[in-house]
Amino acid sequence: MLLPPPNDESFDTKQEGVAYLQTWAQMEGYAVTTYASSKGIYLYMGCHKQGGYKNSHDLTDQTRKRKTSSAKSGCPFRVRLKVNHEGKWVTAVTNASHNHLASTSPLAHAIQRRIDVATKYQIIELARHGTRPSRIVSMLVQRPIPLVVTSKDISNLLQRHRREVLHGRAPAEALLEWLKEQEWPHITKTATVNAGVERLEGLFFAHPHGLGLLRRFGSVILIDATYNTNQHRLPLLHMVGMTSSNRSFTVALAFLPDETTMTYSWALSALRQLAPDWNPDVVVTDDDAALGAALFNTLESSYAHIHCQWHVRQNVEKQARPRLLDQESFHQFMSDFDELRDSTTPEGLTEARDQLEARWGDKAATQPSSNTSIPVTETFSASRRP
Repeated sequence: MLLPPPNDESFDTKQEGVAYLQTWAQMEGYAVTTYASSKGIYLYMGCHKQGGYKNSHDLTDQTRKRKTSSAKSGCPFRVRLKVNHEGKWVTAVTNASHNHLASTSPLAHAIQRRIDVATKYQIIELARHGTRPSRIVSMLVQRPIPLVVTSKDISNLLQRHRREVLHGRAPAEALLEWLKEQEWPHITKTATVNAGVERLEGLFFAHPHGLGLLRRFGSVILIDATYNTNQHRLPLLHMVGMTSSNRSFTVALAFLPDETTMTYSWALSALRQLAPDWNPDVVVTDDDAALGAALFNTLESSYAHIHCQWHVRQNVEKQARPRLLDQESFHQFMSDFDELRDSTTPEGLTEARDQLEARWGDKAATQPSSNTSIPVTETFSASRRP
């Protein structure tokens, strides 16, 4: 089969000639690879399907563990790139025949999906900021000079980069060594697997600057756990402090094996170990029962435990939406609830609660009992009191 061969051209450098041949081949549905060369003299290239399968391990159908196939078809296409007497690199097709059909997809040839060094670092930087491989692929295609790759190419590149960074170490081992090198205070939670072998179950760590800020601004702390933030699906506990100018700062982070009272108590004890003088006046949580019990068991001094207003509103919205199907009624109910939430005095809180129940109790069928509504609403409005 005769696929259109490249025209004979001359170039100043070998790289320009190779790029020309590869671009031509890509447009015509095939790729070229080098099979012989002499530095500064010549370069012989052939179709990517040249040659045949090499059974280097002498495998048979019986000894082969998995079924494989080869893209090699013994294609005879050949092209030469050689330096002439003027110092130019000149192309010349020595065999224009192919024994296969042209590829219909630009992704068919791995050699044409190679990623240069500059693009590699760009991909790594995008991945560091949470960009998914599929999104990176579309961004590369939209460049002024498009680069057509697959999501698998991006994933493979990132995996190779991680192996290079880890230097053969397990991720947990590399993290612990990094914390030691950076002199970050940290505490580990381990479990004995068998004699002489322990498994890392929890890791608590803090930046020295964050602990310094905690010593100065330890009155208020916000504690919350996030999910699905790492490949091991471990909850990540985030402790955040507040300065006198109402700016937040990270106090500490902890990878936890679970969200039990015992585990939360370990994390709080670890913080007390790194900051012995820390005694908060206000602790903000999402009303997690296990975390609340851990706070009660761990903190010795009296403190105000209030609920995160964002989490409270999310829960109210979740309960109200299926009961108030009319959008206008739903938005009005949430507006009335926001007035209750923003109360700044106990009297105003009680009045707003009574008005909310009187207006929406029968319609939403969600009015809380008088035994629980005041304590709960006080916990998330207390931070607004003068």
